[in-house]
Amino acid sequence: WGSGGFGQLGHDRKWRELAPRQVEPGWFGSTQDDVPERVVYVAAGGHHTAAVTAGGQLYTWGENGAGQLGHGDLDDRLVPTVVEGFGASKGGEVVMVACGAKHTLVVTRNGALWACGQGVFGELGLNDEADRNVFERVTGDKNAAFGGEMVVAVAAGSTHSQAVTKDGALWTWGNGDKGRLGHGTNQRLLLPTRVTIPPLEHTRVGRLLPLVPEHALAFGLSLHQREIPPEIIKMMIETIGSTCGLDRVRHRAVITLIGGHWMI
Repeated sequence: WGSGGFGQLGHDRKWRELAPRQVEPGWFGSTQDDVPERVVYVAAGGHHTAAVTAGGQLYTWGENGAGQLGHGDLDDRLVPTVVEGFGASKGGEVVMVACGAKHTLVVTRNGALWACGQGVFGELGLNDEADRNVFERVTGDKNAAFGGEMVVAVAAGSTHSQAVTKDGALWTWGNGDKGRLGHGTNQRLLLPTRVTIPPLEHTRVGRLLPLVPEHALAFGLSLHQREIPPEIIKMMIETIGSTCGLDRVRHRAVITLIGGHWMI
């Protein structure tokens, strides 16, 4: 629901909706048993939208003036439309998507990052300021993006981008105005660059943080079917006595009350 002037609501028309309205499930394809595919992840950009299905397919719709939908053209889409080249059967199962004002970032199961759309601020991380109307893998300088680590999480600002790698490092690129990239300057960066300004030079983003006991909350993020490391579970058991039914994460994310004081 909301503004729909570019078809970003996916209801096959360019019109606003004043109340929540389900997007037709049939637009997202079906399983071998002819059951509609489940949507497991969604992201909203300036005037475009993206969704990921349980089968790892990527769907995009809405405004496409900079190629941010990734369909190889600049035509808007009024309904969810599958992006060719991704999916479990094609070797590029999508696990996460993020949308900026006019660009889109995708993480695949193997930890690769892909980008398309507006690139005028370097927000695609492709070492130039050109737009892309198809997804291109972010490979970095000399094919050594992200220090060789897998990307496990990504976020898109209006004209800048951020990613977290498996080793807990934070990387940013794009429009550096007002210091938003965290490198101590206003410089525009065309390639993913690790944030090393104190206190982040030794910080592992998204790892283990202490919480006050009253919160009793555990949060596990696993984009690549990684379980919570056994050593962390052991530490939690030693600290709080038990995991109280804590799920071993095999999905995008899980939030579980455990009666303890750790956030994973």
